[in-house]
Amino acid sequence: RRNSYYYSLIFRQYKALIPAGSTILEIGCGTGVLLGVLEPKFATGIDYSKKMIERAREKYSTFEFHHGDIQSFETDRQYDR
Repeated sequence: RRNSYYYSLIFRQYKALIPAGSTILEIGCGTGVLLGVLEPKFATGIDYSKKMIERAREKYSTFEFHHGDIQSFETDRQYDR
């Protein structure tokens, strides 16, 4: 809310690049708001902040969130974006 104009511009740009229904991996996902805006078919978010991941899991229970460093993240899933 604090910088709502800025974030609305960012979200619009990402929505123009990433179609709804995509499978998305976001590194540094914070609270998962961008993933929620993008309306993915499936989403995975990774963040180093445990508190951010806890908030993301509360807000977006259908997405997959991981706490940790991207260097130790492993998956067999294929992502569109």
